[in-house]
Amino acid sequence: AGAWWPAAAGGFIAEGRGVGASERHSYALAGAGIGIGLATTALTFKGMGEGGALLTHSGGAFGTVLGGLTELAIEGSTDAGTPYTGMGYGAATGVLVAGALATQLQVHPSRVLGFDIGAGLGGLAGAALTSPFLFGERTEGRDRTFLTAIMAGLVAGGTVGWFLAPSSGGSASWKALPVAGVVGTAQLGDGSVPIYGAGVRGELR
Repeated sequence: AGAWWPAAAGGFIAEGRGVGASERHSYALAGAGIGIGLATTALTFKGMGEGGALLTHSGGAFGTVLGGLTELAIEGSTDAGTPYTGMGYGAATGVLVAGALATQLQVHPSRVLGFDIGAGLGGLAGAALTSPFLFGERTEGRDRTFLTAIMAGLVAGGTVGWFLAPSSGGSASWKALPVAGVVGTAQLGDGSVPIYGAGVRGELR
């Protein structure tokens, strides 16, 4: 986590700023070097368990997503191209903040798993609830509402997942049962049609 996410951040930032291919690698190497240095310092003075390492990875991953969505929201369009600059700064910020927290908290891996699942589901829920804004007349306000809802869903879902997940004792297990069938309906003209889907349902212990 200390090497990968800072390296990705450097590469994304260089790409977003239009840096040449040869210099882009230098940005990535510089990011990796800084990240390894910070990680080594943290491990030397504070140490970190498996949960902390997972939290650091999650911070880098979700920071990348939130940074990219933030850049698109500022641009006011989902068609603004790949938000490399936002992704880069998001990855750097996410891994730095999560890594710092991981040195101060004793985190159980199941808590991080709960955060990841909750954030993913929350982001999908935010996108689903505001997807109608992408149809019809496209405006900056409608696109920003869609993007902001996804970010809010990520944060809210991750928070709920964090507190609902078990925090100690034993190893986390996911008992899941596959399900398939009608998951909803869609209105078409004067009638409705079923929407079929499949997934898994279970309990995190």
